[in-house]
Amino acid sequence: MNIGTIKREAKASLKNRWGLAILLTVVTYGVYTLLPIPFEIVASGGYDNWMKDESDSASWISTAFAIVFSPLLMANYWAFLGLARGESVQLGHLFKTFQDFGLYVKSLGIYVLMTLYVMLWSLLLLIPGIIKALAYSQTYYICKDNPTYSINQAITESRRLMNGYKGQYF
Repeated sequence: MNIGTIKREAKASLKNRWGLAILLTVVTYGVYTLLPIPFEIVASGGYDNWMKDESDSASWISTAFAIVFSPLLMANYWAFLGLARGESVQLGHLFKTFQDFGLYVKSLGIYVLMTLYVMLWSLLLLIPGIIKALAYSQTYYICKDNPTYSINQAITESRRLMNGYKGQYF
């Protein structure tokens, strides 16, 4: 499949649903990036300290929020996969991972384990970390289609599927 075909299919799947796609993105990344800011300001001892980036507590708060809300990213990926497949998708789909505790824990585990693996590969040099991040990029989608897979099975399947396609994906 060439890039032109992929683009045509993507545009077709978004036809009459651009507003929903934008809303899904704004809500996901708004929660993920903007929600921690008031907490960071308070932890920094005020707006001036936060702007000067003089507080380590602000970065810890961002990290904690990133981990706690990481299942929102998986729900976002799944919502866009649903759009691509022509399924009915609503804004409420973003919070599906928070409604099912088992799914929340699994998505949290995927996020933490993939981040750990990429960090460990990055210790060798930056390039191996990037290559592995590309190799693991399909893990969330694999979990959607194969809910019985363990976290490591999904990561391994992503690596297998991306073998020979990382350059194209990049």
